[in-house]
Amino acid sequence: MARKRHGASNIALLHASYGQRTQERERRAFDDNCEFVRRAPAACRALDYFRAIGGSALTDKSISVPENELGAPGPHGSAIPVTYVPFRNAHFLSVAVSWAEAIGRGTIYIGAVAEDSSGYPDCRPEYYAGVPGIDPRGNAAETQIEIVTPVINV
Repeated sequence: MARKRHGASNIALLHASYGQRTQERERRAFDDNCEFVRRAPAACRALDYFRAIGGSALTDKSISVPENELGAPGPHGSAIPVTYVPFRNAHFLSVAVSWAEAIGRGTIYIGAVAEDSSGYPDCRPEYYAGVPGIDPRGNAAETQIEIVTPVINV
């Protein structure tokens, strides 16, 4: 989608690994995307502090990942699933905005899907309408960065 809108020469790919149990498979998918786009700048950033923060079955090995129950309730009967990583997408966007500004890109695509929003608050369209913690007034004056969620309603 980004390549179609901006052209292949204007794309950069960013992968954030955050200590998730699926990071090896996610990294292979990222590498496949890099191969598909070809010659695009690519960066991998480790957000290892999520393991120290805890609170998610995806990053904390002491919390079991529910099998065949994607929306399994979180701790203490919470409606938020045990696989929710607290405020993860805001961290992804912070890194992406910093890198976009540094390399002169003006658009960030993130693959959030609203169908996940029943359990994952940072996948809701209204979250991206305001994107807490990502305020363009914090960027260099000449930098305008748009956050795009092309599959949010898929």
